[in-house]
Amino acid sequence: MRTFLPRLLVVIAITLIPTACASSKYAHGGNRVISPLAYGLKAAKTGEERYDVLQRTHQEAERLGVGVSYAGIKKIQLAIPKNAKSLPITHYSDFAGVTFLVENKQKNMYLFAISAELKPVDVRGVDIDNGDFTKYDVLKSGEKLLIINDQTPWVKQRAGHDYGATRKEVMLLKNGKSGNGPVKSYCTSTTKPAGQYCDVTGAKKIVFRNITFNRSAGSTFKTYLVRISNHYDVELSNITINTPDSPGMYGDRAIRIENSAKISLVDVTINGTYSRGSDGEYGKKYGYGISLENVYDFNARNLYARANWGVFGNNNVQLVHLEDCDINRFDIHCYGKDIYCKNVNFVGLYNQYASVYGTIQYDKCIFTDFTPVLNGGSYNAYVEHEVVFNDCVFNATPRKNFLIGIGNVKDAINPRYELTEKYLPNVRIKNMVVNMTGGTGDFFVFYGKKKVEGATHVGLSNITIDGLTINSSGGKPVKQMMLSNIEIGTRTPVDCQIKNVTVNNPQTKSLLGSSRQYVQLKSNLTVKGGKIQLRNATGIVQ
Repeated sequence: MRTFLPRLLVVIAITLIPTACASSKYAHGGNRVISPLAYGLKAAKTGEERYDVLQRTHQEAERLGVGVSYAGIKKIQLAIPKNAKSLPITHYSDFAGVTFLVENKQKNMYLFAISAELKPVDVRGVDIDNGDFTKYDVLKSGEKLLIINDQTPWVKQRAGHDYGATRKEVMLLKNGKSGNGPVKSYCTSTTKPAGQYCDVTGAKKIVFRNITFNRSAGSTFKTYLVRISNHYDVELSNITINTPDSPGMYGDRAIRIENSAKISLVDVTINGTYSRGSDGEYGKKYGYGISLENVYDFNARNLYARANWGVFGNNNVQLVHLEDCDINRFDIHCYGKDIYCKNVNFVGLYNQYASVYGTIQYDKCIFTDFTPVLNGGSYNAYVEHEVVFNDCVFNATPRKNFLIGIGNVKDAINPRYELTEKYLPNVRIKNMVVNMTGGTGDFFVFYGKKKVEGATHVGLSNITIDGLTINSSGGKPVKQMMLSNIEIGTRTPVDCQIKNVTVNNPQTKSLLGSSRQYVQLKSNLTVKGGKIQLRNATGIVQ
């Protein structure tokens, strides 16, 4: 069946792009697809009728195992019906540049969704640690996604909240062997792993692309764009999400990905979320543009995002790569490992982490009025890791003049064995430029709310700086550089190696001529050898 379109058709709520034809099933980049034009979209008169057309289209694509293309359609105005369900997507969804305007006065829901069925499997901690499941009949062949949920809470209760944190893993198995291990060992007496799996042998890459998603100002309920659950190899690209200012709405998660591996976001723009970032009539309220829950191997490139509360809100994420992005927050609320950022512009907020192991690395990143690392102290989960800065620029402000915020390190011992000892990250800085803006006078590596002493002594091994330039703010000189603004008691002395440092302060003029204003370098740490090893320094002294 072939449906021929006129050369130009304009309808108030749906705009069609002239095309030669709109076939019900045709090849599209090697994918078999169907189109909403073949299921009555042109004839639909109301937003709810158009939603029903899309529902039929996507359900048929799911039944046939084909994709959906919106080629030939420019705009679609939708109204969420009372009994609406998410539109099912398959392995291929090309919206071909269509703009959606969605009004929702019915219920909170995802517009699009895809989920694979999980089946239970009993797994042992030793096998999780070793990544060897060849003894399990249901896991030993083909490709599987194995989802691990530790039924013993990782954090029983988060301070100031009525919930805690559960640790999870997603492992990709090939013929019973895992290519990635767990973040932390499951061979402990307190760990109670529960397993689920799905078969991804021969599964096609999931593609979701070329869409502009506008939420209407008249909506009273939240419409999230897409939810992807229990899948491997997913690419979301060329997506724009626009959210109007809606003071009473919060709790957003416009893009939600869970229990999945090998995820790519490319050319994604997020302008606003349902959230509040400042006090006022409605107070501060959370909400995220992207929400990750139990994800392995997440990659984002050319992501631009601004949101009141911050664009990301994540838990249980291992192996992250961000490149060529411009965002106001990345985070792992609790439990994760290894984050690498390159050419990322961070503006306005902070990157929040708790119980994140491995390496947090920033290469050629710019931080403006921003905290690169803020420990989520409410989880009381200070674990071993390293923070690395290579060739970065830090534009300090009076309120954000530190690299690593440690919050309030409390005496309370986390009952979870793995979290009983507290650690601060080892730090490596290579060729950083610090611009003191807005009259900022002090620069800190660590910043805390109260001194760390007694039972809260922490593990911290080394701070290494090789190449640091600090530029004063106009005519206001830099006063001091401190490794920490507070006293930090450590279990062993800290090895502090600092070299190739220059502080560019304004010259002091007197009758005797001009002279340099020197900055004081202080530690507030127990330093190995009793003194910071400072070499090749200009404008700074101990």
